[in-house]
Amino acid sequence: MPTVAFQNKCKASTAEPRLRLTVGTTRHIDDIVSVSALEYSIYQITGQAAVTVDNSDKSWNTLFGTNTAIGGTASIGLYFPDDNETLWLFKGTVYDVRYKDAYATLIIDNKFADRLNKVVNTGTNSQERFGTVWATYDIVWDLLTTYCNLDATKDYTNPDIDYGSFTSWRDNHIIKNNYRLSVFFHRENVRDILDYVGFLTQSYIWMNKENKVQFAPDYVTGQTYTASNIIGIPSLLVTTRNMINSLFTRYGYLPHAPKWIGDKTVNTLASQTIFGIYKYTEDYLRAYHWNEASALQFGTEMASNYAYPERIVTFYTNLTGILDAPGNKITFTHDHLGASGDTMYITDISIHLVPGSREVCQITARWPW
Repeated sequence: MPTVAFQNKCKASTAEPRLRLTVGTTRHIDDIVSVSALEYSIYQITGQAAVTVDNSDKSWNTLFGTNTAIGGTASIGLYFPDDNETLWLFKGTVYDVRYKDAYATLIIDNKFADRLNKVVNTGTNSQERFGTVWATYDIVWDLLTTYCNLDATKDYTNPDIDYGSFTSWRDNHIIKNNYRLSVFFHRENVRDILDYVGFLTQSYIWMNKENKVQFAPDYVTGQTYTASNIIGIPSLLVTTRNMINSLFTRYGYLPHAPKWIGDKTVNTLASQTIFGIYKYTEDYLRAYHWNEASALQFGTEMASNYAYPERIVTFYTNLTGILDAPGNKITFTHDHLGASGDTMYITDISIHLVPGSREVCQITARWPW
């Protein structure tokens, strides 16, 4: 978390920030020519950045001088010339370096990118994590630490997993809402399993700016956006494409029988009266609710989130936006949309670090009814 003084400079948007690139232990400032948009999303657990640097003096040729030169860590940060503080916006590993003319472009992937395709079970027999024995949060922890080889330290010093958001997600969402899942591994990769666990618990798992796995919902209070820091006119999408007002969920699959123990239906009759029936059946065999209580909670949350059309707001803002993150709960006021102190939930942030441009961040957020 940046200091209050640094946050105030971002919000004031008067001082001109600069970029800092660290490769290994060496910091580079004057070499940076451009940085690709930095994308963060609750729907995307991996990320990539491209940094183009001036190589007219051939100083970056060291990255192809030996067969062990690339593959090290790299970080992209933002700082103000009159301040020693740096806000790191992206951290990862240098996977490619492309040389052209007097420039070199470093392709940086976050640490999780090469691990998501890890196959959980490569044998001929399946592996189960039944809800009678395994808690849902333990299944996720096992995937991250055993199969993805992330650090297993269960405290706030964990360098790979945001342990604070994990424990809050575990206690205030999974346990509180009685979510109990089972998973059935048979040559599935980590990405597919984590995505589905997130869907079945109506939560999100992604990689944050600190290159740590973060969990939601445990909505952190974010920034306040008004005409003073919103650039241009916000756009609004109202859509019925994701609507579900009749949800049929099977639970308790027994893969060796094979059969389901039962099912649960949640209907939102008021929505059906207005829009007709938008039906969805949840019966995925690789990850599923173990009992009726879990299936009912899923149906209840799905009804809350999807029984009516979605409102999705997209807007540009100044440096204030880099202080926010996906999953944050923001306060939004803008006459064009008739919003006054309304609560919205960020789903996506795209940071555009273009010298001289005020449109630093594009933010997309859900606007609940």
